[in-house]
Amino acid sequence: MKRYRIALQEGNNLHLDQLEDELADYFRGKLKEFKVKMDVTGTAFEQKTWEELLLIPYGQTRSYSQIANLLGRPNAQRAVGRANGANYLSIVIPCHRVIQANGNLRGYGGKLWRKKYLLELEQGLKPEA
Repeated sequence: MKRYRIALQEGNNLHLDQLEDELADYFRGKLKEFKVKMDVTGTAFEQKTWEELLLIPYGQTRSYSQIANLLGRPNAQRAVGRANGANYLSIVIPCHRVIQANGNLRGYGGKLWRKKYLLELEQGLKPEA
């Protein structure tokens, strides 16, 4: 069982309410960039990778090697993949937008059919549920 580095409390939470509203708008195709404040923890490399993921525009993709190059670590494609796997806010920090250099989908903890669904949603296609 994967353990997440977050603390949960019962009751209303303005941040979670905002996230819920933003996710609903995202799935309706009305939200292209999340505004909810995030305080994510990870290694320095994970954090830098996640910052790069946040720069990928809605409806576009980047390859693992492109992200590695942007980080100044051209041989770190696998490390980028591991950082994606450690991302516990996988729609908000859009690791689904990272694909193989040949355009194939690979490596999504939420299952590849979900990655395909999210990419099709963002490209304005009618994704198959």
